Amino acid sequence: MNKPIKEKWTHEDFETMGWHDSSLYAINFPSDPLFLTLDIDYIFRWEKRSPNQFQFWVAPCLLTFSEVLYLKLTFDFGNVVGAEIDTITREPLGYAPNGITKLWKYTIQTSSGLLNFESTGFVQTLQQPPVLSNTQSLGRSKTL
Repeated sequence: MNKPIKEKWTHEDFETMGWHDSSLYAINFPSDPLFLTLDIDYIFRWEKRSPNQFQFWVAPCLLTFSEVLYLKLTFDFGNVVGAEIDTITREPLGYAPNGITKLWKYTIQTSSGLLNFESTGFVQTLQQPPVLSNTQSLGRSKTL
């Protein structure tokens, strides 16, 4: 899937986004308990170089969910440390108590487990411009 390169994405862009194979480096629980931030490598484009070879336009991003409630994490890494996102889905739950903001149930399926929570939405911000890579992940020398 080819996605436009923007510095900032929001929950309004959800239907045009896809996180499959995005590497997950860190889950941050900031001092404000209603936010949840994921440090990821987001794949903007796949480029086919030959029948069996691809390259990827990848960039580090922070994916921050707001007004997070009922967070449940279920991970089993077995003999592997690390995780890639398989899918992020959401289901409408109605409106927040203010009657204006939509409330969603998010499920993030990774290669090592699940994150489930309710949230009013997210912002995904580009941390560096995308680079063309032979792999789907860039790695981190440090996280969040």
